[in-house]
Amino acid sequence: MKILQVIDVTDDTFTFLSNTHMDKGSEIKLEIRLPEKMPIKSLTIKGDLIQCSLFCQNGSSIYLIEIKTCLLSEVNRKILAAYKDYLERDKEIKKLRHDYNIFNEAVIELKENFRHLASAVLLFFNMAKGVLESAGKLPPDKTSIDQSRPNHLTPE
Repeated sequence: MKILQVIDVTDDTFTFLSNTHMDKGSEIKLEIRLPEKMPIKSLTIKGDLIQCSLFCQNGSSIYLIEIKTCLLSEVNRKILAAYKDYLERDKEIKKLRHDYNIFNEAVIELKENFRHLASAVLLFFNMAKGVLESAGKLPPDKTSIDQSRPNHLTPE
């Protein structure tokens, strides 16, 4: 049985997605591949299948499987606890990465909107200056645009 995705790990249950159906009550022996950074490559746990639910989406099927784990040795219990901590940290890192990407996209959009606003202000400034100069309400060349700093208005 191949584990496609681990859903939840508790002290006495292990819930995951698989593409294999199994009958409720079956005895299962799972070999859990551990992350590369761990000193042990895998952990084998045994348990009894307590749930096997079929989910179908877009023409594909997947099973949500939950097993009640048998008694684990103290060492295996610690390894499973470390694996559980790893899964929780990995989930948080993925969420933070997702949130960062959304924030970064919002900053880029805000920057672009600010550029549009600055261009509109500059256009308005030039139009107002022209109208005031042509009406004789503003002496010519009293205000100019600093071309070395685009989108910055500077009095002369």
